[in-house]
Amino acid sequence: MSEHSFRFSGNPPLPFYSKLLLRHKLLLGTLVHLIIFGLLGAGFFYWLLKTQLTRDYVSNFRVVAESLSYRTGSLIQAGDSHSLSQLLQHERDLDHRIVYLIATGPGGQVLAHTFRGRVPPSLDIAVNPEAEGFGTGFNKVTYLGRTLLEVGYPVNVDGRIVGVLRVGVSTSAIAMFWQRITLFFLLMLAAFIGAMLLFSWGFFRYITRPILTLTRVADSISVGNLDVEIDFGFHVNCWELKQCSHTDCGAYMNSSVQCWFVDGTPCEGYDPRFPQKLAGCRRCEVYQAHRGDELVQLADSFKHMVHVLKISRRDLEKSNSLQKNLINNSFDGIIAGDETGTVRIFNRMAQVLTGYSEEEVIGTFTLSDFFDQDLSHRIDHPLHRGKDGVLSGFLPTENFIKIKDAEPVAVRLSGITLMEEGRRVGRVLFFQDLREIKKLRRELIQSERLAATGQTVASVSHSIKNILVGFKGGVYVYKRGRRLKDDKLERDGWRMIEKNIQIISELVVDLLNYAKDRQPILQECDPREVLHDVLDTMMNKAHQNGVELEGKVVGDIGRTFFDPHAIHQCLVNLVSNAIDAVPPDRTGHVAVSACSGGNGGIEFTVTDNGTGMSPEIQDKILRGMFSTKGSKGTGLGLMVVQKIVSEHKGRLKITSEAGRGATFRIILPGCQENGR
Repeated sequence: MSEHSFRFSGNPPLPFYSKLLLRHKLLLGTLVHLIIFGLLGAGFFYWLLKTQLTRDYVSNFRVVAESLSYRTGSLIQAGDSHSLSQLLQHERDLDHRIVYLIATGPGGQVLAHTFRGRVPPSLDIAVNPEAEGFGTGFNKVTYLGRTLLEVGYPVNVDGRIVGVLRVGVSTSAIAMFWQRITLFFLLMLAAFIGAMLLFSWGFFRYITRPILTLTRVADSISVGNLDVEIDFGFHVNCWELKQCSHTDCGAYMNSSVQCWFVDGTPCEGYDPRFPQKLAGCRRCEVYQAHRGDELVQLADSFKHMVHVLKISRRDLEKSNSLQKNLINNSFDGIIAGDETGTVRIFNRMAQVLTGYSEEEVIGTFTLSDFFDQDLSHRIDHPLHRGKDGVLSGFLPTENFIKIKDAEPVAVRLSGITLMEEGRRVGRVLFFQDLREIKKLRRELIQSERLAATGQTVASVSHSIKNILVGFKGGVYVYKRGRRLKDDKLERDGWRMIEKNIQIISELVVDLLNYAKDRQPILQECDPREVLHDVLDTMMNKAHQNGVELEGKVVGDIGRTFFDPHAIHQCLVNLVSNAIDAVPPDRTGHVAVSACSGGNGGIEFTVTDNGTGMSPEIQDKILRGMFSTKGSKGTGLGLMVVQKIVSEHKGRLKITSEAGRGATFRIILPGCQENGR
């Protein structure tokens, strides 16, 4: 783990203990320690005091036994048991604490005692006066169910032990005294513990008050209140302490956050960026002057956290406001639903288009309430798979949206699924009103049709005018030959008339072919035959223009399905254009070929060495009604070719370069009779 990461583990605290405030926990811990150590101290003191008191108590009766031993020595030596018994009884009567007195001889036999009968068996025990320590200690004995202290002292006569004097002492007096001492001690211990608890209560309240303050601050922050006052420790102004003149510093005159939390301060000697700068700031005199205990440091961290949260919330509010403005003011209608499909976003354009208000829709309507089709299977369809995951949705398509109190409206609709950690969290639909677009499209198509019609009429009119000029020229030459009876002029004039009749016939056929909507009549044909027919048809024109016309078949081709008349017309148009494209000062060459296109298809190619075409001219001729022949062409021929090839589901390709001729390729796919 890094030095800035922490891990908390262990068994959870007891439920009762975990519910206590910190000062109560400290107070409870102090009470437990006071009781434990107080009882241990009391027990030790009890034992020590009781031992000492017992020794002092027994010492008094040892003195009595010692004094009595001097007076009983002569009686024991004389064997006067009667006088000895009277002496012992008299001594016992003098002190009520003495329970019994027993005098024994050297052999341990009882010589006299204070009992009315014989010595009780529990006390009829011989003692050894020669034993080490005899006469300095005491024994505990049991008499009539009571515990007594017995003191033994030897009786000496002329340095010789002639007997033993045993004194049994009651412990009731010392027990009563000890009860008083114990009661007094317990009262003192309770008073001490009570005083310590009162002191600890006040002390713990004092040291935990900052923690309570920080807790209230944290509670305020948790509910979104960032305008909290956090004032701990000794606040210092870095610009005053260091006499800093960097007024452009972020910490200058800023008391809301300490300077060591500010990124980019101009301090010298260490990295000015946060948090890298902390290591250097903690050695700074500003930090040392402010630094307090751990609570002050925690409060500083809270203050910095609040400062960062304010900045983050401000940035988040700006971002959120920007997003709301973008969504609400979008020209597209936007409807967004959560994971259940309930509408959560309904922007202004959606309100304008549907007639529903945001208050009516949010939280009430679902996405399916606006569209007839179930879009869930489409919007969850994967569109793109990348390193960031799968993007699901569908691209713009035409659909219908339900509107309030009216018929559904056509829209351009697209959608996307919102994912978060692999889980769908919502769907968003974007749509545009197509009513105006469709209206403009209809108007544009109508305009294009009118323009195309006008352009076609103008072009055809111009061509017809040129043809009529040719007619007039032919008629003039023919009439002049008739008038002059010149057969040559007459034949030339008639040829001019026939030529213009052919031109106008071709123009009419092109117009009819282009205007007529027809399906090709597919037949099983031999491409070689079509190729030969085209060569036969165009050979005369090629000869008249000084152009060499060549036809060839490449590879092994078989019979193929296509419309032979239509393809023948296409090739004738292309060959005618190729012948016309060869300038008069050049030896022309036009090649027509056929080869297999694969999969049962066929490919026809027309190549010339004419003037060629630039890319701009190629683009124009493909758009129709444009001719490179000037007033001699209408531009309809290539349009007819394109139409026929398109009807065969084929393609027309042009390869050309200005000054280097052109190549036209008709590529027809494999077809079958009456269909592909």
